[in-house]
Amino acid sequence: MNRCQHLFYTDYREIYELKLGRVYINAAFCERAVSVLRNWILNFPSDCVKINKNNDALKPQKDSSMKIQESAENYLETILILSKRMGAVRSIDIANELDFSKPSVSVAMKNLREGGYISTDANGYITLLDKGLHIAENIYERHTLLSEWLVRLGVDEKTAAEDACRIEHVLSKESFDAIKRHVSQNR
Repeated sequence: MNRCQHLFYTDYREIYELKLGRVYINAAFCERAVSVLRNWILNFPSDCVKINKNNDALKPQKDSSMKIQESAENYLETILILSKRMGAVRSIDIANELDFSKPSVSVAMKNLREGGYISTDANGYITLLDKGLHIAENIYERHTLLSEWLVRLGVDEKTAAEDACRIEHVLSKESFDAIKRHVSQNR
């Protein structure tokens, strides 16, 4: 059990033991439980995984910046691909490409805009900002290289693309660079 799990377990056990002492959950129990949880959240260890208001895990990285979520990387990559294919990109284009609902895409675009990854003009056209473009190009390069590599290994194109889409988000820079070197040496 790591330190984060231990801290949560200790506080949860305290709440659970409070509940075991009572047949019914009453106001005093609820107040104590809320107090324990509030204290735990306020004193959250910096090396533990935190959950933001959208229930996305925010994990501290070595460079102390927060890692962008896989879904955001997918949106940024899709914007890049659509902008190469169509020139101008709107939320509806992204919704159609990913087969997502328009409201889901609108919420994601709002979050990306607030995070400084994209901008939208008065007509709703989306532009990748430097920060978003860097991530999108990085993910697109990973996707392309991994897809091609898997196809050369004998995987069919559809499966290779699907697998590359999953791998591109979790592969470390060191591992990706090693694969990239290997692929370029064996062309």
